[in-house]
Order: sequence, then structure tokens, then C-alpha cells
Amino acid sequence: MSNENEYLGLIPSIRNRADPVEDERKELESEITRLKNWLKDAEREKSRLRELNRSNEERFSRALTAETLRNQETQVTLQRVYRTTAGYWQSVQDLQEQLKIARTRTPVVIMETVKVGGPECQICVRPYSDCGIRQPKVLICGHTICEECAARLVHDTKIKCPFDRLDTHLNGHGLDVLPKNFAILEVCKPCPMAEKATDTDDLESESDDSHMTLHSILTFSVFFAFFFICYDFLFTIATLF
Repeated sequence: MSNENEYLGLIPSIRNRADPVEDERKELESEITRLKNWLKDAEREKSRLRELNRSNEERFSRALTAETLRNQETQVTLQRVYRTTAGYWQSVQDLQEQLKIARTRTPVVIMETVKVGGPECQICVRPYSDCGIRQPKVLICGHTICEECAARLVHDTKIKCPFDRLDTHLNGHGLDVLPKNFAILEVCKPCPMAEKATDTDDLESESDDSHMTLHSILTFSVFFAFFFICYDFLFTIATLF
């Protein structure tokens, strides 16, 4: 009987010891639940970051491809500009060479050509005239032919002299830019139509033509070529930006 009473006396003590264990168990279960929720949130954040990273990689890849294409297009454009510029420089050098040749042909040389050729075109063997298609036109090399024959020799905006094969560039202009050989006209009979001309502007134009020299024509051609080099180059570069 005494032992039973002793056991019954221990029950409250055991009960008091069990309560803290139960409380700790509940706290642990609550912490486990909280950690599970945190883990779920972490998994969702991980998925979001993974998707964001994939999207960024795709955008970067597209941007890199576009930049590569732009660089390739830029290289192609620059190469085209270089080729065009090189072509213009070649034209300028040709004009400068022609100018050098023209400077060596003095009026005395031209007069010698007149003496040999006489007052008639050496191609069609027809007399020169100071108006119309029989006007004597001086080529860059100093040889003189009539305007009609010059028109027949035009090819790709240039005239190849039939005597020395040198090219006279017209640069897109007509035969009016070719100077007249006034030395030949001095020994030719004036055209009746020219004698009857009364228009003051025509007379002034004829007077202006008399002052056109090979040097001025070629100088204009050189400046004309330089202008197109600068304009084409600046326009092409501007399109790159």
C-alpha cells in the first residue's frame, strides 16, 4: 500500500516534466512548417531567376548577332567608299596628267598643227567654220577636229583622239566645253549666219568663248572631281550613324 501511494505521488512530478517536452515538440513542428514554406518560396525565386537569366541570355545573344551584322554592313559600306574614292582619285590623277600635257603644248605648237592640218578637219576633210557643226574643237592633246567628228568620237563621256589616242574627258558636259581653235578660224571664211547675228548676248558669249583656255577647262574638271569625292564620302559616312 505504501508503494502505491509513493507512485501516485510521483505522477504530478512526471506530468510537470512532460509539459516542457510537449511545448518543445510543438515549437519544433512550427519551425519545420516555417522552413518548408521558406523552401517553397526559395524554389519559386530560383525558378524566377533561372527564367530571367535565360531571357537575358537570349537578349544578349540577339544583341550580339545584331551588332555583328552591323559591323559587317559597316565594313562592306567602308569598302565600297574606299573603292569609290579610289576611282575618283584615279580620275583626278588622269585629269592632272592631261593638264600637264596641255601645259606643254604652247600656242606655237598649236599654230604648227594648224600649218600642217590646214583649215579643214583632218578626219572628214571638210572646211572648218566658225559656227555650226564645222567649228574646230581643240582636244586635250592639242589636236583639232570639227564638232561633228568630235560628236562621233564621244564614248563614255570622253573622246579618244584618233591621232595619239589620248582621252579628253567631258565629265558629263556637252561638246560646248571644248575650246574653239581661234587660230584656225582666223584663216577661215566667217559663216554668213555669224555675220548676220545681232543678238548682244550671243556676241558676248562668243567673246567669252574666245578666252576659254585648256588650262581653265582642266582646272574646272579637277575641282569638279574633288567636289564629288567629298560629297560622296561625307554622305556615305553619314549613313553609318
